[in-house]
Amino acid sequence: MVLPLIGIGVPNPSRADVARPASAASGARTNDMLCSWRFWSIAVPFALALVAQVGMIVHLVSFLMPHLGADGAAMALALTSVGAVGGRLVLAGVIDRLHQRRTAAASFASQAVGLGLMLAFSHRPEALYAGCLLFGLSVGNVITIPALIIQREFPPGAFGLVVGLSTAVGQFTFALAPALLGVLRDATGGYAAVLAFCMVLQLAGSVLVLAAPRR
Repeated sequence: MVLPLIGIGVPNPSRADVARPASAASGARTNDMLCSWRFWSIAVPFALALVAQVGMIVHLVSFLMPHLGADGAAMALALTSVGAVGGRLVLAGVIDRLHQRRTAAASFASQAVGLGLMLAFSHRPEALYAGCLLFGLSVGNVITIPALIIQREFPPGAFGLVVGLSTAVGQFTFALAPALLGVLRDATGGYAAVLAFCMVLQLAGSVLVLAAPRR
């Protein structure tokens, strides 16, 4: 579906429209962006949140199975997915009227609370289900909010560059997340340290995303 849409919707510029000086200017803008705290105040907290989020989603069934069994783990995972869809649909209707960095911080914190429920009450099924649902509410939003912050805080001409660089940072870090959490789980013999580590990442991201420089 994507390939035909690209063919229809993306114009094909002629060679005359592609100027070599633009390449040098783009390189300069990239270097400036990588030296900008405003950029890193978006890229780093969302990268931390995605490490926790992606890593936990990969390990969620392994964590839940001993406590809920196969059917219960499947139900908890379904609740996480329902929360992800519902959270994104609800936030989409109001996000333009909210302070987006504060919304991101609240999303990270809510995921940390969900993980905390699962950590503190791991032998209570209702707490595990509630924790999965709460964790899931921000799964979709953590992916989409960075572009909204960038749209608001950067000039239109820099949007593609900033989104691309921020996405690259996030994907590099969360690609390592499942293996990192697996190593931590094997080293400690359980998932308690994994959940605590992910909570620390989420809370650190919540603090850092609010540390935007003044205009």
